[in-house]
Amino acid sequence: LMEALRHNLRAVFGNLIALELPLGFLALTGLGIAAWRERHDKAMLALLGPTLGAVLAQTASGYLPSFMRYEVYALTLITLTGLALAQRCLANPWVKVAALLAVSAASAPCLLVTLLTPTASRGIYLQQYQMHRFAVDYWRQSVGVNDLGWVSYRNPAYVLDLYGLGSEEVCRLKLRNALDDQAVRALAERKQVHLFMLYDDWFTGRLPAEWRKVAVLQTPAVSAHSGQVSFYAAPAVHQAELLLRLREFAGTLPEGASILLTP
Repeated sequence: LMEALRHNLRAVFGNLIALELPLGFLALTGLGIAAWRERHDKAMLALLGPTLGAVLAQTASGYLPSFMRYEVYALTLITLTGLALAQRCLANPWVKVAALLAVSAASAPCLLVTLLTPTASRGIYLQQYQMHRFAVDYWRQSVGVNDLGWVSYRNPAYVLDLYGLGSEEVCRLKLRNALDDQAVRALAERKQVHLFMLYDDWFTGRLPAEWRKVAVLQTPAVSAHSGQVSFYAAPAVHQAELLLRLREFAGTLPEGASILLTP
């Protein structure tokens, strides 16, 4: 838990978009104090309390930053609550200008993300959807991943989540800082999973030494963490069969995605 809090604080103070959350928290606190002193409006405080709680929780323990997927609701709450608290002041033209500038500044990252969304969607198609295709149409067996969504969707085979979003066991291991190579090996053996599609830098020092990197899926990285997904095979995998399926799969990839077989 403490490591997650430290990670979030580093993300907040190292990214201008994430920094909007604590700045918004301070601005709302100031507006709330001013509104209370002016009119002792309990309804406004009832609105302010949950908003501040949500913003504080997102700042302290939410996932930041990630293509505005997880913090946009908090920025929306800040904007709407701030306008509600300042509604009596908005009759002043200078306050209106200041409010417009503040909302525009807070919305600028959202506008950029909106413009990039079609490209990001194509990136998901080129990476996660192609991973799904390989798992379902070519491998047709259990697989391990760190990006759960598309690979598990309409996949009749078991999918082992090594990141922890869909696996409570992995999540608990990560919270105890115990997800090392031995734990990963034990999980894979117990679940009988022998092929893995992973981001290398998320598992530095955590993968069993006997696992062999057999290929890399290369795609553009827009909203994804990385443009390279590594395919690892445990010793139980029949290497020749796997390479054959990877070559067949490579011939079906759309423009923008490619498979690089490792020696």
